This record gives sequence, structure tokens and C-alpha cells, in this order.
Amino acid sequence: MERVVKDAAFLLPRQAILENFVHHNPWEMLEHLDFAAAEARVKATLAEASPAAKLHRALKSQSNLGFGGGGSVADPRGRANAAAAELCCAFLDRGQARWAPPGRDLGF
Repeated sequence: MERVVKDAAFLLPRQAILENFVHHNPWEMLEHLDFAAAEARVKATLAEASPAAKLHRALKSQSNLGFGGGGSVADPRGRANAAAAELCCAFLDRGQARWAPPGRDLGF
């Protein structure tokens, strides 16, 4: 999980939450590369399957082979991502929310 967070942090722009839109270079961490090399790096990073995608692929493969009780394997990532986003947004808004949920002061 630590590697996934570090990869995401590398690709996401380092910009504070702003009240008004201000454009900046979202690939600023790749400015030391020429454009083609930076584009290749981003494409390679985005093309790698996440751990959840690898697990889903493996479970689906087993299901198709008759393992795992037959039937299809639903991809849980959409529901899991939505739930995680809903829970995390209260802690990752950098204090910009108009109200704090109970227990926020105890940390993530």
C-alpha cells in the first residue's frame, strides 16, 4: 500500500487547494525529462495494473476454470473506491471543510 501511495503522490500535482482556479504544470515532477520521456513514464505508470486489478483478474480466471464456486466474480473496486473516497475526504481536505466530522481530531 505504501508503494501505491508513493506512486500516486508522484503523479499527482503538488498544489494546495485553491478557492480560484490557477493552472500549473501537472507533470512538474518530470520537468527534468524531455516531453516524450515524460509521457512514456506516465503511460508506463498508468498501464501497470493495480494490486486490486491483479487480484480481480486472478479471481475471475479461477472462476472461469470452475474454481471459486462457479459464477461470475463482481469487480469490487468501484464500490470500494467510492466508500474510501467518502471516508477519506473528511480527513484529506486540508482543513477546507466547513464542518469537521466527529472524531476528526483523533486522526485518520
